[in-house]
Amino acid sequence: MKDIIILRHGETEINRIGGIFQGQTEVPLNAAGEEQAVRTGETLQKKGFRFDRVYSSPLGRAVRSAELVTGMDRKEFIFDDRLLEMSFGAYDGKPWEMMEEQERAVMLFEPARFVARNGVESYDCLLERTADFLRDLKRELTVPEGTAADSGAVLIACHGGTMRGLLIALGLLKLDGFWQYRIGNCAWYHFEFSGGEFELREQDDGAFRK
Repeated sequence: MKDIIILRHGETEINRIGGIFQGQTEVPLNAAGEEQAVRTGETLQKKGFRFDRVYSSPLGRAVRSAELVTGMDRKEFIFDDRLLEMSFGAYDGKPWEMMEEQERAVMLFEPARFVARNGVESYDCLLERTADFLRDLKRELTVPEGTAADSGAVLIACHGGTMRGLLIALGLLKLDGFWQYRIGNCAWYHFEFSGGEFELREQDDGAFRK
């Protein structure tokens, strides 16, 4: 059995301000985000989690959150582009109003009908790469009989859109409720991996800005 924690990064200034497509824009944690990550690490430590492996999005806000949560050096992390946030293409880092209102409404509320353009990543692409990451993770965590397994937990540090993709792959979320499902900063999900399956044990929905 292996403990898996899937974590969304802490707050950034774009999260605080709102109304901006953050996407794959490189934005650091703000002071509140750093504090959220420290508190989350303390919470997980009190629950008995000790991490020996970190998979992280290469974006700095995810990397820094993972460092603060685990106490590990980023040099030990396994970086994986499949954990990057959904790309909003030409709109990354831009106000929501830069995308035509009807197109934005379809993207947010009718994702199955959304046709990606202007470099925006399709939902099919996001869902395929997150599912592919989990398939590889499952293979890596499936230890041959008689082989000693690592004793520590695994942290997966990612983003709100990425986490939703992972939850869809795990059968806990549907595409039609993608953005309506609330995932706050430093939200985390605890899964146990055993017998080739992931089982949800506990979750914390994280911090929401009012």
